[in-house]
Amino acid sequence: MVSELHRLALKHGTDKQNDVHTYKNMSYCDIYEKYLEKKRFDVKKVIEIGILNGSSLRMWKEYFPNAIIYGIDINPYCKRFEEDRIKCFIGSQNDKDFLNSVKEEVGEYDFLIDDGSHITRHQITSFDILYENCKPDGLYIIEDLRCSYETYLNHHDLRNVWPGMKYNDENDELKNYRNEFVDFIETHVKNLDFHKTEHLFAIHHYPMIVIFENKLPY
Repeated sequence: MVSELHRLALKHGTDKQNDVHTYKNMSYCDIYEKYLEKKRFDVKKVIEIGILNGSSLRMWKEYFPNAIIYGIDINPYCKRFEEDRIKCFIGSQNDKDFLNSVKEEVGEYDFLIDDGSHITRHQITSFDILYENCKPDGLYIIEDLRCSYETYLNHHDLRNVWPGMKYNDENDELKNYRNEFVDFIETHVKNLDFHKTEHLFAIHHYPMIVIFENKLPY
């Protein structure tokens, strides 16, 4: 039986439920519901990096009826997906000044999903700035990690392949190097092992997904 979130993904047409994002009959949405079902009516703020056609923002809006949904995308076209309880910020997830302005405006949030450029350095920059505002019992999720392995993507000009990528800084090579993501994860795992984290309680690694789970100290 599919989860309620999976059903809403089908309804709104987001790809978080399709075959590419499903493993052993578990879609991204089925996995997320394991963490979100019990708190869905208490969630107040959700951030998603990567808007595309706005379908997942609308899915989150319906799933979290008491939340404001914030989208981040570099493509100015995405501003048109704003509606009641959905606000869109236009800028690069690799732009520290922009991210800090979003961080200041949004404040503390319950749940963040990085489904943006899929460029490792961009993901790390976004995490380094935005994770700090994740609630003590919140979640920070990075999707589509197989892009970090696909070195053949480095032979493509992503500006001509993915919508919106043409807006990235022309000096940004938009390349993925697996060692960067490995170093990023290993650092946080080590900090957990040595009890050097404030709220981070666990790092859950699913196929193509990593979930940073915060936990209250009691």
